[in-house]
Amino acid sequence: MKRSLLITLGATLLVVSLSACETTRADYRDDIAQSVCQQMRECDAFGKDAEFADYDDCVTELESTYNDLWPADECSNGRIDKAKFDQCKQRAVSQACDENILDMVSFRLQCSADDVCVAEPKK
Repeated sequence: MKRSLLITLGATLLVVSLSACETTRADYRDDIAQSVCQQMRECDAFGKDAEFADYDDCVTELESTYNDLWPADECSNGRIDKAKFDQCKQRAVSQACDENILDMVSFRLQCSADDVCVAEPKK
């Protein structure tokens, strides 16, 4: 009985701890960079004459890009809006293999800190 109670208590604490975790700015950054680079891999957009040599180069460069787009002072501590992020990610993935300059401009507008980040963290 005592052991069962301890196991139940431990499992409850684990569930509470996991549900309290929030998605960080770095999590969002990594998610979008990996998703875009995976799309680029699928359309064979890497190579010597391409923007990125390979998947790893793509992820490294895009993580840096998103760090710049979403500065820590504007987008950390729960201030990335999940719905806006999802729209940005969808736009970024859909234009990953497209070299249309208008799509790039649209992506930059839809994925800026002003659009994706909010002034106050979500509670």
